[in-house]
Amino acid sequence: MPNKYKDHSKAAKDVKLGSTDSYKFTIKNNAADGTKVETSQEIKHAGTVLTKLSLKFKKCCGIKMESFETSSDGAVKGVVGYQGAAPGVDVSFGAERKKEGTNSVFVKGAYNKDMLNLNGSVDLLAKSLDVDAMVAYQAFLVGGKASLAQNDKSLLKGFSGVVGFNWDAANRATFEMNNEKKYSFATYVKPASDMQVSVMAGSQIAAASAAPEAIDVTVAGCFDLDNNGTSLTSTLNANARNLKDSVKFGLAYNQKLRSFAELKLSGEIELGGSNNTAFGAELNLGDL
Repeated sequence: MPNKYKDHSKAAKDVKLGSTDSYKFTIKNNAADGTKVETSQEIKHAGTVLTKLSLKFKKCCGIKMESFETSSDGAVKGVVGYQGAAPGVDVSFGAERKKEGTNSVFVKGAYNKDMLNLNGSVDLLAKSLDVDAMVAYQAFLVGGKASLAQNDKSLLKGFSGVVGFNWDAANRATFEMNNEKKYSFATYVKPASDMQVSVMAGSQIAAASAAPEAIDVTVAGCFDLDNNGTSLTSTLNANARNLKDSVKFGLAYNQKLRSFAELKLSGEIELGGSNNTAFGAELNLGDL
């Protein structure tokens, strides 16, 4: 059964440093009824503070509150879901106020069965429609998404497509391209039970008269140091057309201090440019 379109490169994107521009303190708790409560406070190195509260409720057949999220920057979001509206069909209704001050009232539908995962979202205030689909057959993935808006001159805001290939259960490679001629490549491999490696690259096809576009490449690896959540992640990011001023090297250390506490320390060094170093720390407490 295929994942959602947005998750086609999720495993590759998960091999990352974490926060390098802030200190983050998070408390998680799983209630007996399945409700997940998460509160976090993030302090940026620039001095700004962001506090978030998230509640996610256990899904079940029928109509039920799915989630509620709010943060100190003014963002608020609430979703009510109807699970099992038909075989393989889920429907949700919600409203959101984003930090930019824009409002959204939306209806979403999802169909997930056999080889197909189909999702659609209608924003009643923005008068827009987003649709995506992913089809999986044996080791292959094919998918596409499109966005339409009534206030857009051409109605069609954008579209993209992706093809992918899986092998040995855990490994995947995907290639995505959109209507703006932007493309990205991602691959995730697990050569050993204690090792993960990802390679991601992206750029844009330039017009014949335009200057060559930057090709951004990220190589990351995660190595488990024990069987209790201790790991070391390293990343290398660079513009393939301008290595001299663009190379960034990062390192992150993750350790489970107790059954209820987890710590991640991360840092990054830039070779060239004005911002030469970045660092961050994350502490998660509660029912992990």
